[in-house]
Amino acid sequence: MSETPLVSVVILSWNRIEDLRFTLDTLRRDPYPRLEIIVVDNASTDGTPDMVRGEFSGVRLIELPENVGIAGWNAGFEVARGRYILVLDDDSYPESGAVTAGVNYMETHPHCGVAGFRVYNERLHLEETSVFNSGPEMMFTGCGAMIRRSVLEATGMFDEFIFLYEHEVEFSMRVWNAGFRVDYVPGAKVRHRASQKNRGVQRKKDCRRVYFTARNTMYVFMKHYSMGNILFRAFRVFLGRLVGGITAGCGRQIAPALLSGIYHGIRERQKKNLLREEIQQWYGYGMYAGGFFFEDPAYRLRRPKFLEGITYSPTSRNTPSDSH
Repeated sequence: MSETPLVSVVILSWNRIEDLRFTLDTLRRDPYPRLEIIVVDNASTDGTPDMVRGEFSGVRLIELPENVGIAGWNAGFEVARGRYILVLDDDSYPESGAVTAGVNYMETHPHCGVAGFRVYNERLHLEETSVFNSGPEMMFTGCGAMIRRSVLEATGMFDEFIFLYEHEVEFSMRVWNAGFRVDYVPGAKVRHRASQKNRGVQRKKDCRRVYFTARNTMYVFMKHYSMGNILFRAFRVFLGRLVGGITAGCGRQIAPALLSGIYHGIRERQKKNLLREEIQQWYGYGMYAGGFFFEDPAYRLRRPKFLEGITYSPTSRNTPSDSH
């Protein structure tokens, strides 16, 4: 590289003051020479903004008046000056050398719009990205990814409606649709502390996750897919999520979630948000979301054993023609 590119690290924070302190302290020691660190705080009430101001004077702090979910990252994207933007959660941090590995990949792969990092979950002692293969993928893990600034200019930022869950796959669809790639880069590693604070799990039920995953899956279907390609799968997903949500003890949340996703998705498709046919095919016409059965720990509707292990991966097929 002739000049070391500036990397903007955008961290979304909400009431995890100790996790954020750990992440910022780790970034302060990172060997990459040109880092701009931005914290977007989603209206924390635990003293997070005061901690950032008092202990990390070189960090740019953006305080939002209310919790807007994943759209908070957009406030950081808007002010980021870097050629590349590293997206982190308040409880995730890059290993030493990971930023350099990500930048090197982006510099040598100019058509890569998003580089998904390898994410290791410290609480569960497993790799969250173990299902990915090096190279082109359908999505990335949101607590550790590098985005090319020019991609945000071409595709827009994260979808504000989504709020929580499924934003990675929705954004990835638009990245591919714009002619860029989403690649998995296992040499760039992020560690996820996976804090349980603010996860919304009560009595072994995670109805918040049930609500948003169901709503947002239907939303993405309605927003981006031609009905002729998606109708049967959308019906199976709708039915499966309905049964799964009730089985998981979240019956009050599941029907409103599904109906909200359909309604808002149809409104967005009227703004000509449909994906190109080859991108719809690249995503297997919604196969990534499963059908009646699906794999999600928040639900209790599991695939039968003869269907276990069947996954959909685009890496066995050619990438879309205008991506490289």
